[in-house]
Amino acid sequence: MAENLVLVITSPARMQSVTAESLRSLPGRHKICGIGLLQPEGGNALLAEGPIPVVAVNREIAPYILRSAVDAVMLDVPPEQASVILDACQEMNVAVYGRQDSENPVLLHGPRTAPLFSRCMKRALDILGSLVGLLFTGLAFLIFAPLIRRKSPGPVFFSQERVGRSGRRFTLYKFRTMCVDAEAQNAALQPQNKMRGLLFKVDHDPRVIPGVGAFLRKTGIDELPRMWNVLCGEMSLVGTRPPTVDEFERYEYRHKSRLSAKPGITGLWQVSGKNKITDFEEVVKLDNAYISGWSLALDVKILLKTVPAVLGCRETAQ
Repeated sequence: MAENLVLVITSPARMQSVTAESLRSLPGRHKICGIGLLQPEGGNALLAEGPIPVVAVNREIAPYILRSAVDAVMLDVPPEQASVILDACQEMNVAVYGRQDSENPVLLHGPRTAPLFSRCMKRALDILGSLVGLLFTGLAFLIFAPLIRRKSPGPVFFSQERVGRSGRRFTLYKFRTMCVDAEAQNAALQPQNKMRGLLFKVDHDPRVIPGVGAFLRKTGIDELPRMWNVLCGEMSLVGTRPPTVDEFERYEYRHKSRLSAKPGITGLWQVSGKNKITDFEEVVKLDNAYISGWSLALDVKILLKTVPAVLGCRETAQ
């Protein structure tokens, strides 16, 4: 399983000692990814060189957590200084550790953690499902690759940088269903966007490859190459929708809470009548409901509902 990335937040005077203590005492598979310094306003930023860099100072810290891959923070500052950061982390659903009169860190706030056995079973299901899915991907490639190239010269696969758990970047793969310059046309089509908030979707999208592109999107076959992302551990069979980089860069604190779990090929939004949901805030609510109520049984239930949901109405936001 991937390491949890931890940002240490402390004062310049305690930076070295707190970092050393954190390295010794943080539980599980944790890795310190940087240091945030709280120091008097107007002081010189101590961007110290070393294996663990200072990445943010004072008011830059909370925005840094929002825009970067951070799973947890270790707070070692007085409560009156920590309140703003703690509030922001709670809104983003980022775990917060503190020391509170003890040497070992105490979890002050954190996302609900499922038992290790359940998490291992979810990963095992992902591996098994992705291996089967990649077999179907190979068959689909043999059938649809010539049709895609004939209708729209260019690559068979579409790749795009997306944002995964806690802000990690990864490359997502799909069968290409649109013209090669589809992303460049987003701005021109924005007046036709039927979604509210950060999502993008237009009816009768003119960029879709006639015939084969519409068929692949309606049936969900275009998403089969994502099984590679699942096998690599970047995605899960069931999770939340991975945002584009452009969407992520416009996130507010409350939006990042939906990234406290791995993104999925399907999810609660997809089986809850997504064709009727046009408000991004509703998507955030559904994703947070999935994260807070996660269980293996819920994943199985969503997987069983996915096929009829796909066949019923498959047109999705980007």
